[in-house]
Amino acid sequence: MKHFLITLLAVFIVHGQLLSQGRGKQQRILWNSNINYEVETLAIGDDGVNILRVWGYGKKIDDAIMKAKQNAVAAIIFKGAKGADDIPEITPFGTNTEEFQDYFDKFFSVGGEYLNYISVTNDGAPKGKYQQKMKKGYKVGVKVAVLYDNLRKKLESDSIVMSIDNIIDGQNPIIMVVPSDNWCIKNGFFFEFDNQGTKERMPDYLTALQDDTGLLLVIGKINTIMNNLGFPLTDLEATLKKVKDDFNFQNLMSSKSSGSQITETPFDIILRAAKPDIVLQVTWEIRKTGPKKSVTCILRGLDSYTSKQIAGAQGTGAPSFMTSDRLPILVEEAIIEHIDNFSDQLKNHFRDINKNGREIRLQVKIWESSPVDLEEEYEFKGEEAELGTIINYWMSQNAIKGRFNKVSGSENFASYENVRIPLKYKLFGEEVNMNTDAFAKKLRKFLRKEPFDLESKIIPVGLGEAWLIIGEK
Repeated sequence: MKHFLITLLAVFIVHGQLLSQGRGKQQRILWNSNINYEVETLAIGDDGVNILRVWGYGKKIDDAIMKAKQNAVAAIIFKGAKGADDIPEITPFGTNTEEFQDYFDKFFSVGGEYLNYISVTNDGAPKGKYQQKMKKGYKVGVKVAVLYDNLRKKLESDSIVMSIDNIIDGQNPIIMVVPSDNWCIKNGFFFEFDNQGTKERMPDYLTALQDDTGLLLVIGKINTIMNNLGFPLTDLEATLKKVKDDFNFQNLMSSKSSGSQITETPFDIILRAAKPDIVLQVTWEIRKTGPKKSVTCILRGLDSYTSKQIAGAQGTGAPSFMTSDRLPILVEEAIIEHIDNFSDQLKNHFRDINKNGREIRLQVKIWESSPVDLEEEYEFKGEEAELGTIINYWMSQNAIKGRFNKVSGSENFASYENVRIPLKYKLFGEEVNMNTDAFAKKLRKFLRKEPFDLESKIIPVGLGEAWLIIGEK
């Protein structure tokens, strides 16, 4: 009998251990699973605080509120949230969180550290539609504030995620060095082209590189300086050789059906081929001081998507006796004192687009043969609305933090500027680079669905602009 009781006790102990292990395993799966948290973004504050509506379940109302708090923080860490604004997850897509299971078990434990990054903004317990009696308890919808920036800093300091600065420092913007428009035109390296009836001058980079040895030397020196600062480079001359045949048809892109013409400048073609983040324009001028000469050099960093200047440096070297082979040395002497500050300006701009999205332009147009225009009305989300209004809504949901500016529009076109798009998106389950063309294709896919059933053609214009033309492909 005594032997039987000891055996029975051992069975209970082993069984309890197995149950405990099973519960532990189930809890660990929680932080590495594809749980669909019921959470919606209500607002994003400038102080790094995100306001959410999040739901939780529990046997008692207090338990459900506590679960909602936990769900809010977990959603921000692992899934992100959508709503009035989209909030990206802190752990980027593809992050292997299995190795951090012990960390998150402790972080989300009863009274755990997650509570330091959240507060409930409801006055008292949720009421009305935000408190639902279930068979085994309650489901509540709680309005909470999550300290997003502080939460991210906590996970960065604990080495769970890499800091944004470290990510950017490891992925500096790609630069392409080109002679400035001013330098090319002053030295006779330009050609004229017809841009929809308007004569425009464009730098003739290919001829300049072939005929001016000094230009090759200067670009080579600037490339060396920027490469030493850690910036990856794309070569202008190699890109020109790749795309020179495109110049013969650069302003004859048309609809397969109507033949309506769309124009793109030669420089737009160069940008699409090279895909730099920043175009670095260089200008220099040689000045005489008696028998000696000095070089004044100007550097301008331009965002390749918007052509906006985001960095600048200028300097003049000391006068010296000059030969042609000394030109790059004198250029370096002119700017060397300013190059660190110039580099910081470039990196700060890249930090901004990593945090707030890349800025693009999008033109929505209507083919003459289109059966609809932007004033066509559809039933959408239970309301009657014009197509232009629905596209505005789509932009607010897909631009980062709803950031875009509709600058003009009519029944036949809508022009959007300062549209902030993410740098990455998911395609076939993988994270890939987002660009203007991919963003426009998302809108095209949306318009192909019911109730619209509309075909459209996408025309890329350089890197930072796309035209979506409704009515034909």
